[in-house]
This record gives sequence, structure tokens and C-alpha cells, in this order.
Amino acid sequence: MSVTLADWQMEVGGVWVGEGTVVDLTSLDTGSHETRSQDVPAVLDDARYFGRDRLTPGTWSLVMSINESSEQAAREVLQTLHTAWGGRKVRETTGAVQTLRYRLTGGTTRRIYGRPRRFTPVLTNLFLGHVPVAYDFALADTAIYEDGEYSISLGVGAANLSGQGMSFPISFPLLWGEPGAAQQRTAHVGGLEPTWLTTRIQGPITDPYVHVGPKMLALRGEIPAGEAVTLRGASWEQGAFWNDGTPAGDMLDPRTRLANLRVEPGSHAVTFGGIDATGTATATVSWRNAYSMI
Repeated sequence: MSVTLADWQMEVGGVWVGEGTVVDLTSLDTGSHETRSQDVPAVLDDARYFGRDRLTPGTWSLVMSINESSEQAAREVLQTLHTAWGGRKVRETTGAVQTLRYRLTGGTTRRIYGRPRRFTPVLTNLFLGHVPVAYDFALADTAIYEDGEYSISLGVGAANLSGQGMSFPISFPLLWGEPGAAQQRTAHVGGLEPTWLTTRIQGPITDPYVHVGPKMLALRGEIPAGEAVTLRGASWEQGAFWNDGTPAGDMLDPRTRLANLRVEPGSHAVTFGGIDATGTATATVSWRNAYSMI
């Protein structure tokens, strides 16, 4: 469970710093993103042609200050801080990120994703229990997200599997009859920037699909009762996975593009369908509202 933060506190890995703790947050620089442009100078004119620009996510730089009553106490806090904030649990795992959560004065808690880089304590006054720490956090993308998650859940009508006959071309597994009615709801995405969607499909269901506006998510095959497949679009967790984390990418319909699972703020029609004889399968679409500034 996430720690509830007070104003001017930050947290990584369950260890928080800032107001009301023995680790002061003395400075914060959110940096800037580097532009990768496709600018081309005009050969026969004093002009420039603009292409499609991309951003390389920047780095947040913090200075923290441990203020304890003794050298031993300061060393213990420094070790606890480094264990949680130093990135040991993610640095050897491809694609893994840490979450840095923060709350400013009177605001809501927000989060960023990335990896620790610099963790540099200055030990000059360690004997007094005072240790400044310079810390860098490299961002995984350019967005800042609300800590709270929003979601909508949809069901699907029970399929009528008592039909007769066969039509061609056929696909497997063979199911006789008609699928149940698809359900549609509206996702109201807030924030000011595009955000990633996560979709969890709970069985029993065969050939499920979820449409979010024109974006399509579809799986081929069966999700048994008691099992679920989660589809994620964000670059640091992109993929389809079973409950136990096992990849389910072999079920993805070729028309599904997880990298496109980012939606603009606004209202989006969400449709869930598939073949479920019990009418108990569900799909849950979740997201966090996103912003470009702190």
C-alpha cells in the first residue's frame, strides 16, 4: 500500500523524505527534456523546414539533507535511503523502473517513473549527524501522473452456443452459436496530456476485444475462468501478461498495437465483447491523468 504523503514530501520504495522527517528536501530541479528535431535548412533560401520533433525525457535533480543527532543515526538513515532510492532492485532488470511520488503545498500526490542515477552523499559533517545527498532521477517518459488511478469496468452478454451448422472460413477453437451482446461505456480521461491505458480482461472468454474509440485491443484464444490477461501500453511495462506475470503476447491479434494505447484527455467510448457462455467475463480499463508540469 502506498504511503500517504504530506505537503512537501517525496517517496521512493516506501521511504519518504521532506517535511516532518529527518531528511530535509533542500532543492528540486525538474530539468528539461531534450528536443530531437528533424529541422532541415533550406538550400536556396534563408529558411528552415520543420519536421517531426521528439523529446528525450529529462532528469530531476534533488538535494536532500539528513539531520540526525549522531553519526551512527545518520549512517543508518543514509543506508535506508540508499537501499530504497538507489535503484538496486531495478538496475539489473531490463525495462524496470522505479516510481517517485511527491506532493507539493495544497496539491494532490503525483508520480513520475524512471531510474535513479546519481546518489552522492557529502560526508564532511557526518560526525555531526549531518549528511547532504545529491540525487538524480532519469525519467522514463515526459509525463507527470496523478497518483490515484481511474477505471471503468464492462461486462459482456452471455453467448448462445446452441446453434447448428458450420460456416467457412473457420477459426479455432470451434464454438457453435452466437456471441453475446457487447457492452459500451464512456471513459472520461482528465488531466492535460495524453496518458497510457491498462486493460485487464478477466475470463472465462474466447477471442475478447476492447475498443477505445478507434483504438483496438484484441486477443485470439481463450482466457479460462479464474484467469486474466492484462495489456499495458507504457514503454516501461509494455506487453500482454497473465496473472502470474507470464507473457501472453502470443494471444495478441496482429491488428493490436500496444504502443498506440495512449489517449488524449476527454471522453472516449469503450466497447467490450467476445464469446462467453456464462456472461461473467469482465474488462477493466484504467488510467492515470497526466500533466506536463509539476
